[in-house]
Amino acid sequence: MIESKLLVQIVISLAAFLGIILGIRLTRGMIRRFGEKHHFQERRSFYVNKIIAILFVILFLLLLSIIWGFDVEGLSIYFASFFGLVGIAFFASWSLLSNITASLIIFFYYRVRIADRIRILDGENSVTGEVKNITMFTVIIETEDGKMVTYPNNLFIQKPVQMVKNI
Repeated sequence: MIESKLLVQIVISLAAFLGIILGIRLTRGMIRRFGEKHHFQERRSFYVNKIIAILFVILFLLLLSIIWGFDVEGLSIYFASFFGLVGIAFFASWSLLSNITASLIIFFYYRVRIADRIRILDGENSVTGEVKNITMFTVIIETEDGKMVTYPNNLFIQKPVQMVKNI
């Protein structure tokens, strides 16, 4: 017969798994409704859902490690490493993690949509054109002369962006 402690760990692990699955489904629905409300393309919602699902999986793995007796003393090292990575992501201007974080900010707080005409004010490097795509890492803009400009998300949220009626 299975020991009672092992049985409790299995039951709690299953409950955590079901909770994570439920959390992913609920947030997917909320993000989908948010995207529809603000008329975002499905692809943008897909990217945000992917990021949120990855965060839920990390949370689930953390919960499993706690449930199954992960050494608490070692946990402080992992938290320090995690916060170190997050710190680097926020302060490193070309970091992939900062671009992913910026893509979430663009999704929820910026009202820029695909097919909008914008001007990014960046001194001599200003860009004016139509937004063609917004990915996890970049905003792709087609200029009036037909050139495609790839602008990193972390720079996009740092620069002033004007909505342009006519280019």
